[in-house]
Amino acid sequence: GGCTNTRTTTVTVNALPINGITALGPLTFCTGGSVELKANESNATFLWSTGATTRSIVVSNSGSYSVIVTNAASCSVTSQPVVVTSSNSSSVPSTATANGLTTFCEGGSVSLSANTGSSYLWSNGATSQTINATLSGNYSVTVTVNGCLALPSSPILVKVNPRATFTLTPDGPLAFCSGGNVSLNITNSTGNAYVWYKNNQVISSAGTKALSYVVTSPGNYKVRVQRGSCGKFSSVFTVTVPCREGETLGVEGFTANAYPNPFADQTTISVSLIESQKVTIKIYNMEGRMVDVLADGHEAAEGLNEFKYDGTHLGKGIYFAVINAGKESKRIKIASLK
Repeated sequence: GGCTNTRTTTVTVNALPINGITALGPLTFCTGGSVELKANESNATFLWSTGATTRSIVVSNSGSYSVIVTNAASCSVTSQPVVVTSSNSSSVPSTATANGLTTFCEGGSVSLSANTGSSYLWSNGATSQTINATLSGNYSVTVTVNGCLALPSSPILVKVNPRATFTLTPDGPLAFCSGGNVSLNITNSTGNAYVWYKNNQVISSAGTKALSYVVTSPGNYKVRVQRGSCGKFSSVFTVTVPCREGETLGVEGFTANAYPNPFADQTTISVSLIESQKVTIKIYNMEGRMVDVLADGHEAAEGLNEFKYDGTHLGKGIYFAVINAGKESKRIKIASLK
């Protein structure tokens, strides 16, 4: 009938817990690593997607993590998920760089370098940042960066071309008298071209197909054997022409002879002088190396002088007696039969 009454009702709206998760470290790490996840609310109860009920958890596996937070007023909030990635490798590839030509002749090398990291593992087992490749093959590297293995690098192909193999031998002594010769012969060769040298100068007359060269004059001889683009030098052979048989230098001031010649143990070198002279007699082998001094400034009289030479210590072969009398010199060949 127009009468009213008023009643007051109290409504209480309780605050929600603080939402969110804080990651106390990187969310991406290598296998064996971990990260701590912590709810932003402090005064509440917690239920993580893992089943844990503590405010913070430590995770080491890849996955999506969230937490339900309930405060004293029984108000709850569910956090947005946090994604954690655990990996033992990096999606970034390693890099390998060749510091020179990757195709070269046997005996050469090329330096290969990896990008900077904390450790390195090359396909050949090397563990340094830079290696010298000397063998044919594909070379790649895996670099550890920030504790993670990067992807292997693209391979670098190294090609080593072989050099020729061969044997160079003389067919006789490397020392001979004027008018003689020695042939240097190539055998067992895998080469396809040959360049002969005398005293480091190319012998143009030899030709690039010659498997031998006849030496008639003194000098240092060698050959370069080519196999494709790769060449290899032989050892150097030194040829000497130490004498002209019976050659007399200067004025004919004396004559000389040896008997018996050839000899077994002993020979006699006779020197006939037209006047008294000092006589020196030295013995040389075929290589031109002095092996004995029979007389050294001996005062010899006019006429026939005989010098007995004990050659029992000599090996079998050809030797030369060089006789000097005054300003004249003569060389004679002597042969030991032992």
